[in-house]
Amino acid sequence: MTATTAVQDWLSLKARIDTLVTDPVLQRFEPNAVVTPPAGLAPFLLISDVRNDNDRNGWVSSDLNERSGTLILAVQWPLAAPVSHVQLMQIGGTIADHFPADLCMGRLRVTRNADVLQPYVEGAYRVVVVRVLWSSV
Repeated sequence: MTATTAVQDWLSLKARIDTLVTDPVLQRFEPNAVVTPPAGLAPFLLISDVRNDNDRNGWVSSDLNERSGTLILAVQWPLAAPVSHVQLMQIGGTIADHFPADLCMGRLRVTRNADVLQPYVEGAYRVVVVRVLWSSV
């Protein structure tokens, strides 16, 4: 995968992320951003994109390489801020609903409905992770 292809893939994912509306509004931190949690007890969203090894589907052109990965959206909710397990799952569900199976994002496609993982506690935050599997079209 060339750097240009990786950038184009990320921009396709980012364009979809940018249309995500949550309640409450979550400040977003993209991959490799310096994470400075918002002031007070505001929750926020950490965004990661984990790439898989390319699968080569032919001998003639590198354009036939299938790219895939996992977009990880992690809601970070301060322990000192009140929220129930159900509320966290609902927020995760709202995010997951934004990435339905077969959604096309430029040259990428969501391969199945996004998964909402069980919330857990890490450090000073409750965390709920939404996992979005994608591949090239």
